[in-house]
Amino acid sequence: MKKKNLGQSSDITFSWVTEIDPKLEQWGSLAKDYLITVIRNKSGVISALGKFLIEYLHKKNISKVPLNECVLLPLLACSKLFRDNKVV
Repeated sequence: MKKKNLGQSSDITFSWVTEIDPKLEQWGSLAKDYLITVIRNKSGVISALGKFLIEYLHKKNISKVPLNECVLLPLLACSKLFRDNKVV
């Protein structure tokens, strides 16, 4: 069965994240706010953030509530791993 594409590669609002897991609303909002600051490779960043939100937070049942906005930025340092499909 083919996976349903909910806009993961192009949705700059990350609304598809809450379709998968409504509890990720705050994380999706932070991702959207961060994306505004991105100048280059927005599609790569959207993909990396999507993988982080779904493959890491959702599938590994990590806290759905971010501690604060500063939590997201250090995690984005690992975005190359996600972008290269080397999710740990």
